[in-house]
Amino acid sequence: MLSAILAACGAATPAASPTAAPAAAEPTAAAAAPTAAAAAPTAAAAAGGSAAGNPLNVAAGEIDGAFFAGGFGDDYIKYAGKLVETAHPGVTVKIQSIQKVTEALQPRFIAGNPPDVIDNSGANMIPMTDLVAEEQLLDLAPLLAAPAFDTPGKTFGDTLYPGSQTSAIFGGKQYGINIAFTISGIWYSKPAFEKAGYTYPKTWADMLTLCEQIKKEGKASPWTYQGKYPY
Repeated sequence: MLSAILAACGAATPAASPTAAPAAAEPTAAAAAPTAAAAAPTAAAAAGGSAAGNPLNVAAGEIDGAFFAGGFGDDYIKYAGKLVETAHPGVTVKIQSIQKVTEALQPRFIAGNPPDVIDNSGANMIPMTDLVAEEQLLDLAPLLAAPAFDTPGKTFGDTLYPGSQTSAIFGGKQYGINIAFTISGIWYSKPAFEKAGYTYPKTWADMLTLCEQIKKEGKASPWTYQGKYPY
């Protein structure tokens, strides 16, 4: 599953995306939101930035960001925002946490005042093809070519897992940065099953029967996401 950061070009000041993304070692639990992100320098020379540290030429002032807050919450992006503000005096980062991305942001794109940067994730994301066709996004190739924020001698692109960014390329341009690259997995607690007297289901029918049994007992939900959201 991929989670992508996009920089919109309809706002007054385009913003750089975070500079940490899928590393070679990634968690194996299913994810609906980014698991880690570090901030890229986003201030322009007027705010003390440099061309290398500010590849998208963001001016001093406010960076307006809207980020999907799913199972992993939004602490990761708040941390990244603080890194940006610390690295670049004169820049402030406004963070809006959202769940229904299309519902929250489509009106802003239509009105011509989208956020500078968005995390286009979750079940209600805006189709990338629509944003590209309507020329709503910046080409983030300069960001990939910029020096990595915390890895000397490497570009940002060098630090990303090989092949993890191709899904955000349209017409030869990099319109998004995938910041989470995860493998979905299912696990169960063997001790909990033994304590409850459940037999591990080996067929789909057995699994559905066990789910009904668990629901009738009313002690727990048969399925959860991240051990937090019942289904």
